[in-house]
Amino acid sequence: LDTIRRGLLIGVPLTLLITGAISLLAARQALQPLTQMTHSAAAITADDLSERLPVPKAKDEVQELALAFNATLDRLAAAFLRQRRFTADASHELRTPVTAILGQAEYALNRARSPEAYQSILSRIQHEAERMQRLIGRMLALARVETGRHPLSIVPTDIGDLIRTLVNPLQPQAAAKGLALNVDAPTGLIIATDADSLTQILLNLLENAIHYTEQGHVTITAAESAGQLCLTVSDTGPGIPAEHLPDLFQPFYRVDPSRSHSQGHVGLGLALTHELVQLLGGQISVTSQPQQGATFSVTLPAKRPQ
Repeated sequence: LDTIRRGLLIGVPLTLLITGAISLLAARQALQPLTQMTHSAAAITADDLSERLPVPKAKDEVQELALAFNATLDRLAAAFLRQRRFTADASHELRTPVTAILGQAEYALNRARSPEAYQSILSRIQHEAERMQRLIGRMLALARVETGRHPLSIVPTDIGDLIRTLVNPLQPQAAAKGLALNVDAPTGLIIATDADSLTQILLNLLENAIHYTEQGHVTITAAESAGQLCLTVSDTGPGIPAEHLPDLFQPFYRVDPSRSHSQGHVGLGLALTHELVQLLGGQISVTSQPQQGATFSVTLPAKRPQ
């Protein structure tokens, strides 16, 4: 019994000490990836989002955490890049009309001129101010939609009536270019949606189609299929090259920048359309072939009103 007692008095503390040391080493080794991730995360700043957390080789919860955190950083980096690009593009777009206004004002003030010359200068200033007003309005609308502050009023909406009401004011604009503006929409197709947002979506697509089509026709169709409202706006214009299609819905993106600038387009219509379609729970896509026109397709949930 004395021998057993002495063995226990020596063996139990020694066993606990060895077990504790092994447990401590194992815990440190297990937590080492978390320590490395902590140091890496602390080094990431808003100015440099290119750093990523080290991903452990072991397929465990720590690896899943690192992958999820890196995916979050990828989304943040993309968001910051879009914000910087939007700010740079907006600054460039605003600089153009401001420069034109200042130039015209300096030209008018450098010496006395005739009333006709002053009227021409003021007309030019008014044109540039209106262009800047349109740009700021589109920027504010896009910002409200992207941040979720765009109010939605879901009401029963007759799609056919909405399209025909929207198309009628555009008929003179199309007729001035010799274009046929066709409507293929059924009567009595009523769904619950935000009529104002849908009107803005279709108006942007129709105005773009009329603007870029020199001959032929522009057609808008509406149909219901498998619980979805399918809207298409097609034209017989010059089409869109395939390399431009992926970036077509980016803010300030233009297929033909010089032409858009000269005719007052600011490159925000399709970006705003894309955000409004997503806000309504739908999808938008475009198909096009050079010299064969373009077709924009919008798919929205066809919710029946209560």
